[in-house]
Amino acid sequence: DEYEPDREVVYVRQFFICRERRRMDFGTIAFQEILRAHHVSTFSLEVLTQNRQALGFWKSLGFQEYCTTMKLKRPTRQAQHDRA
Repeated sequence: DEYEPDREVVYVRQFFICRERRRMDFGTIAFQEILRAHHVSTFSLEVLTQNRQALGFWKSLGFQEYCTTMKLKRPTRQAQHDRA
């Protein structure tokens, strides 16, 4: 974490439970195993703002919103050329 450089952080990436197995505690159990495997005080992850189900899941495990990442997608030169 750039604001706390001395703190060790585990970054969780691509945590996925198959749709037909969701809401059956598999995600909670899997994350508890991650907690047991890593003896650090801070875990970090990113969730798409449109993914309300994932936001609810992570908040139910105690995660709190930390920052918002914003993007601006500009048309490519080719797309601009194709529209002309």
